[in-house]
Amino acid sequence: MTYTTIDDPKSSVGTFDLVGGFLLEDKEAEQTYRLNRIMLREISGHEEDIIADDSVSFTERLYQVFGRCITQVLDNDGHVITDPKELISVPDGLLFSDIMIILKSLYQVTMGDQLVKKIDCDNPLCKNTQNEVIDLKKLEVYPVKGDPMQRVREYVTSRGTEITWEMLSGKTDRNSNIEDESPKDKVTMTLLRRIRTINGEPATKKALKDLPSRERAEIRKQFDDEGGLETTRKSRCRKCGKSLSYSLTIADFNFFTSPEELED
Repeated sequence: MTYTTIDDPKSSVGTFDLVGGFLLEDKEAEQTYRLNRIMLREISGHEEDIIADDSVSFTERLYQVFGRCITQVLDNDGHVITDPKELISVPDGLLFSDIMIILKSLYQVTMGDQLVKKIDCDNPLCKNTQNEVIDLKKLEVYPVKGDPMQRVREYVTSRGTEITWEMLSGKTDRNSNIEDESPKDKVTMTLLRRIRTINGEPATKKALKDLPSRERAEIRKQFDDEGGLETTRKSRCRKCGKSLSYSLTIADFNFFTSPEELED
């Protein structure tokens, strides 16, 4: 990973490693190459306006910005995509674990290595709110387990249920309608984003609801294979000393954070 930050006099750009990568098909050579490195430029005013346009869904805005700020996708053997018309759709072909890495990396080249997040103490006698300043360079990145090119995988539960599931991609995430679902279906719909077949039949909401909770928990455990960015963090309340845990989310990467917010 190499990059310059906003503190540099040079233009802020960066090259970052991906855990899944973009699968480039060469039909003439009948080969598929895994482009596992990505070059990003910093966000400009054009992308700021896209992010601020709340007439479009937040997810759609984010993917537009990603597609615009990617300048190259490449591997170590000379295979590369540089055409902006092709790059705009690259996020759709990436694993969601890579999308989170891109989000972190884009924040780094645009805003720097420090991310500020407000967290609340859950001690009812304290209820302190404090800023946590996170060094993005130190966030752990978990690799994809097994072959990163194998995006569809099989699993047999302890009770013999056979499933095939697909690693969550940018396209699946962008086209997801989970937010439009009834709250009673959201857990099942999260599974349906990945699961393709159950005992050889196309996965449905009803079939997933019929599965015992133990099997659903087993299936969810398989999603750990996708790797990704460390999002669970630990801290301590600076007022009462209680141990705290919190999670980083997409919404925490606020490209409009002011320098004053870094002060606590």
